[in-house]
Amino acid sequence: MLQQVGSLPPLIYLAVEHSTSRQEALWQERNKINFDHRGIGLIGIYRTKNKVLRTQYIMPRTRESLGEWLEHVDWMRHRKKIIPKNPNLVFAHLDGTPRKDFRRSWNRTCQIAGLEDLHYHDLRHTFGSNLLLSGANQKDAQKLMGHKHLSSTNRYLHLPDEHSLSKQRQLAAYYENFSREDWDLLENWDWESEE
Repeated sequence: MLQQVGSLPPLIYLAVEHSTSRQEALWQERNKINFDHRGIGLIGIYRTKNKVLRTQYIMPRTRESLGEWLEHVDWMRHRKKIIPKNPNLVFAHLDGTPRKDFRRSWNRTCQIAGLEDLHYHDLRHTFGSNLLLSGANQKDAQKLMGHKHLSSTNRYLHLPDEHSLSKQRQLAAYYENFSREDWDLLENWDWESEE
C-alpha cells in the first residue's frame, strides 16, 4: 500500500525548480509531462498570461515528487472507484474537478516551519535568483520563466551581496593575472589595420 502523499511537495518543486505560478501549477496537465524523454523527462508549462507553452527538462526532485503524487492519485481513485471528470489535471480533486487553491495547506506548512510572510509566488523569485547564481544569464531566465519582456524577468532577479563580492573578486583576480604585455597590446592596438 502506498503511503499518504501530499500535493504540496510537487507544487513547491514546480515553483522553485520550474518557476510555475500558482495558476500554472494548478492547471498543469498530465499529457504535458513525459517522464521518460531521454531518461530525464520533459514538462510543458502553459503560461496563461501570455499564452506561451514553455518546455523544460524535468528537474530530478520535481520528477520524483510528481511521479509519487500521480501514482498516489491513481491509487486513491482506483481504491475509491472514482472515475474523474477530467483525468488530465495533475492537481485536481479526486473526482477530476479543478482545484482553485491550496492556501490552507500552504499556510499550515509555513506555520509549522515558522515561516512568516512567505507566499507561493516568492518561490518564482527564488527560482530566478538561483538561476543567475548557478551561472545563467538574464535571457536564460526570461526564457525559462516564460516572460515576453526582459523587464518582467528583472523584477524576479535578486542577488545577495555575497554574489557581488564574488564577482568583484573574480574581476580582481582577472586584473591581477592580466600581464603588462596584455596592457601594452591594448594601449597600442591599431584599429585602422583591422578594417
